[in-house]
Amino acid sequence: MPTPARTDLPPAVERAIDILGNRVRVAILRSLVLDGPASRSELSERLNLSASLLQAHLRRLTAFGAITQDPAGTRSDHRVRVYRPNTKDVDEVLNSLVSASRR
Repeated sequence: MPTPARTDLPPAVERAIDILGNRVRVAILRSLVLDGPASRSELSERLNLSASLLQAHLRRLTAFGAITQDPAGTRSDHRVRVYRPNTKDVDEVLNSLVSASRR
């Protein structure tokens, strides 16, 4: 496995890269921001992605704090969970990238 490049970037920029450094995660965030909150099956349909691939990236985005997951039972089908973007966090991530590119 290759060793990651040492870029001496600020932690906020490293975090932005972790979150946005994958096309699927960018597509998920973009869909949640532009098209609104969605369940995993709704996102799967919107983005034409398999449920397993989508689930892996939803877990990563949730762990990074870029999205939140509503508790089960917020819809009539109590098993369905809805994902929402953490818009404040997404804005901070984007701003950190813009700031780093201007230095």
